Amino acid sequence: MELIAIKAVKRGEEPKGAVGRSRKAGQVPAVLYGGDMEQPQPLYVNAREVVAMLDDLKSPARQCKLDFGGETRWALIKDYQVHPVKRTLVHIDFQACVAGQPVRCKVPMRYTGTAIGEKAGGRVYVAAFDVLLEAAPENLPSSVEVDITPINANEVLYVDQVNYGEGVKPVSKCRFPLVIIKTPKGAGTAEDEAAPGAAPAAGAAAAPAKAE
Repeated sequence: MELIAIKAVKRGEEPKGAVGRSRKAGQVPAVLYGGDMEQPQPLYVNAREVVAMLDDLKSPARQCKLDFGGETRWALIKDYQVHPVKRTLVHIDFQACVAGQPVRCKVPMRYTGTAIGEKAGGRVYVAAFDVLLEAAPENLPSSVEVDITPINANEVLYVDQVNYGEGVKPVSKCRFPLVIIKTPKGAGTAEDEAAPGAAPAAGAAAAPAKAE
């Protein structure tokens, strides 16, 4: 798997105001932890590279290579904070990855196709746009594509009914829905909506005539 490389530098004991100056210079405070690391490593990372990675839907589940101090570490973006007004990156949390050791990450769901229930007049309600998955980092998908074509009206697609790939499983305490197909209230079948006096379908018995 080809990972995006992000330049980083170790962050030590900075004088007061150093973090603000670093942000103005395009560097964002970050921390790398977990995996086989004995203690967290404070870092500065290139904000532009991280933003490009987060915007890139082809990026494999926000995994990347952190290059710092002559060392390269496989990492996963676990969380990030954005300024409430400026909408710029404020801080980033990276989790160190080790091949074969499971990690957890929210992965986007991509729903394709037109459900049978939708063709019959039902409405599609998406209950979850991403799912928390657990897998070894090398197996973690960048997204999960689900064909909703087989879903009938008034049926639900649940989180445990999707194939997420080999060695990948959803992390959930309950069986929550992903997609729901609902028939609008008052909507009837084609027979219910047939015009009064219409001829019955072939083979159907004719309605008895009303007494005069």
